[in-house]
Amino acid sequence: MAKFTGLQSNFYTGVVEDRNDPLEVGRVRVRIYGLHTDDKTLIATPDLPWSDVLMPTSTASLSGLGMSPHGLVEGTTVMGMFRDAVSYTHLTLPTKA
Repeated sequence: MAKFTGLQSNFYTGVVEDRNDPLEVGRVRVRIYGLHTDDKTLIATPDLPWSDVLMPTSTASLSGLGMSPHGLVEGTTVMGMFRDAVSYTHLTLPTKA
């Protein structure tokens, strides 16, 4: 089980760069402002980690129930939070308008 990192500020904003999840479970790749450089020759989109997407409580998002897919597209600005102490695994929250 992952170690709880406390309630420190581990939120971020970023932009969706890829939604073609090879596992087809709705993950996206997000370029995180202040963490990933804008220079795609230094960190290419395929090198960004996959992020799970948090769905609203109005959908089960399980066993074919509820809304699917999430509706995020490349270029969407999102907010998220890191799930580990090294800022590698993260969870994308609802979009920013």
